[in-house]
Amino acid sequence: MLKALFVFAFGIVILQEAKAQKAKQTDTLIYFIRNERDVVATKDSADYVLFILPNDPADKKSLYPVMEFYLNGKRKLIAASRTKSMNLVLEGPRMSFYPDGHRENIITYKNGRVAGNITEYYPNGKLYTFKSYDEKKKELLYMECRDSTGVILAENGSGKWLEFDEDFKFAIKQIIVKDGILIDKWQPVIDTVAESLYDNTGQPLAIVDVYPMYKGGFSGLGFFVNKNLDYPADDIKNDAKGVVKVNLIVEKNGMLTHFKVLSAASTTLGEEAIRLLRLSAPWMPGAIAKENPPSRVQLTVRLFFYLDKTDKGYVSRSADVAYYYNELSDNAFKATADTNKSTGIFSKVEKQPEFPGGLEAFGKFLASRIQYPYSDARNGVSGKVIVSFIVEKDGNLSNIKAIRGPSESMAREAVRVMKLSPHWSPGYQDGKPVRVNYTVPIAFALGEDPSKQ
Repeated sequence: MLKALFVFAFGIVILQEAKAQKAKQTDTLIYFIRNERDVVATKDSADYVLFILPNDPADKKSLYPVMEFYLNGKRKLIAASRTKSMNLVLEGPRMSFYPDGHRENIITYKNGRVAGNITEYYPNGKLYTFKSYDEKKKELLYMECRDSTGVILAENGSGKWLEFDEDFKFAIKQIIVKDGILIDKWQPVIDTVAESLYDNTGQPLAIVDVYPMYKGGFSGLGFFVNKNLDYPADDIKNDAKGVVKVNLIVEKNGMLTHFKVLSAASTTLGEEAIRLLRLSAPWMPGAIAKENPPSRVQLTVRLFFYLDKTDKGYVSRSADVAYYYNELSDNAFKATADTNKSTGIFSKVEKQPEFPGGLEAFGKFLASRIQYPYSDARNGVSGKVIVSFIVEKDGNLSNIKAIRGPSESMAREAVRVMKLSPHWSPGYQDGKPVRVNYTVPIAFALGEDPSKQ
């Protein structure tokens, strides 16, 4: 089946390349793209180049061939779109390639959405996974997974599924798959033998000039925790929440080892904190000085677990992440927390804040400002980003952040748009304007108007 899929997709590639050779250069749209989403003015500032070629008049589907090239001249993507614009609506197979020319994946689309098979490859060219989209059930079935040497881990929808870091250097997550469905929750890949070997690479340091950092920074780690959080059921039942403090070592290669819960509201919250931190690896390692090679660094991380009670039950989230390195920083953190308690920020007030013109006007504002992230549109990603912010007494918005969402690029876009918002009507308590913590969902739907969400 995989061989047949490749032959079919390869035939599409040849056909598209032939069409591209016949196209007039003046009818071809060319974009220089950076960071998978930003259009820049020059090739020197770009990561790759996007070409949207004229469609073939004889093609009844009127599809526009789409091609992307790395700056080294190698192919990055070959596909076809129903639209001749940056807002691509892909149709049929899409082939992506690594910078060295090896295939990265083959994904089938229908009207801009994933609607067929997904085949993924390792950078060495070997098969990684095969997934199949069930049109009737509207769900993705996980059918086959292999390691980088070709050993089958899951077959016919049953076995073990692995997920790697973006560079395919480490297996970071694993889960059991049965009948094509992922069961339970993602677990970190824990290699206890490798963990013991790390101890022979030097003593961990507590104070360095360059501290380890999650690859997305503080805000990125908070987003990651929210996205992957699986709040323990017993803790929801018992209303267990608060700070979990975890000690760990960030190894020279960025992996996290030797976890120890220093304090937590419950044992299960501590276990969830460790699971989330393990999944977040690899990090950017620390070093004694900027010009020095990486060092092992001992770190203590604070995770905040919150439960918000609503009329429909509990909505759980981990709202923030901060980490410190010594007692002085810990005291400074406590002082900041005490100051926040006295700022007078309300969650419920007599009169809620409001966007000027109300909800309908807010929807139109979003529709006119949202720019669908190019990488998400290309991959058929959609969903809602939950954005939190404070409506100040004068109606200005502050502390804008994404709590969770389908992707980090969507989260960044939602935050960007909220920063463009005009002043709101402030919230009132006891007849006076007060600071109010406010949360809104921002929908990203392919081919739909955000004002109608």
